[in-house]
Amino acid sequence: MKGQVVKRFPELQYDEQRGSKPRCHLLTDGTRAEVAGRLTELVKPYGSVSKTSNWAPSGFDNVEELQLHKPNGLISAEASRNLKGWWFDTPGGSGLVWDLASQCVVGTGSRARSGILLVEAKAHTGELKSEGKKLKSNASAGSRRNHERIGQAIEEANGGLRCLTGSRRWAMSRDRCYQMANRIAWAWKLASLGMPVVLVYLGFLDAIEMSDLGDPFREPVDWVECVKAHYRDGVPEDAWDSDWTMPNGASFALRIVSVRQSLTSVRVSR
Repeated sequence: MKGQVVKRFPELQYDEQRGSKPRCHLLTDGTRAEVAGRLTELVKPYGSVSKTSNWAPSGFDNVEELQLHKPNGLISAEASRNLKGWWFDTPGGSGLVWDLASQCVVGTGSRARSGILLVEAKAHTGELKSEGKKLKSNASAGSRRNHERIGQAIEEANGGLRCLTGSRRWAMSRDRCYQMANRIAWAWKLASLGMPVVLVYLGFLDAIEMSDLGDPFREPVDWVECVKAHYRDGVPEDAWDSDWTMPNGASFALRIVSVRQSLTSVRVSR
């Protein structure tokens, strides 16, 4: 039956049995050398992941959602606190949830530095959201202050990215395509704190079980075109698959990658 869910992964909830969620866990399932090899394919040519790196999720051992503004074992406690203070005006706000992240080495030779790979994964066109950040009409004063702070943080990221890339076309907003705006803003902020960052938009190809929710991506070019078109008025098209060096020496890179994956095998397409 179209869209039918057959539970195959007992660690995941019923509605997490298909799409990008189980595939992200499968990318990090296996020996440490195997997983490091797969993640290196995502981060290169900008860096590499070693078998001594930490990543999340780690197979199906821990299926909790990853939030970088909370203790996570991937970035320093100080960096987590800085992210939290930058994004929220008051305690209690809900931060970003990342599909996959890993420590990595960015650069080579004398320019190699410890950094982080951040991954936002999608399995069909319907997952690229155009909506802005919602604020309930009866929102508390704290929620309203957080809402304003988030808008300011995204505008700060726009300014930083305009200076970094030399392009005036950065126009991300809290009020449209919020999902992509907040990912790029957080990645830029981490780099501004001195941590090299590679942000990867990862498309899972041929996730045909998701056809009831959106069009699956059939070929790498389908995913590339979808990402670039999604927020063309907020993110310059030529920013993708590019990297820059921050004034503090940390690098910042945006990549589009696709993976053709059944629920048992992985092959990266670049």
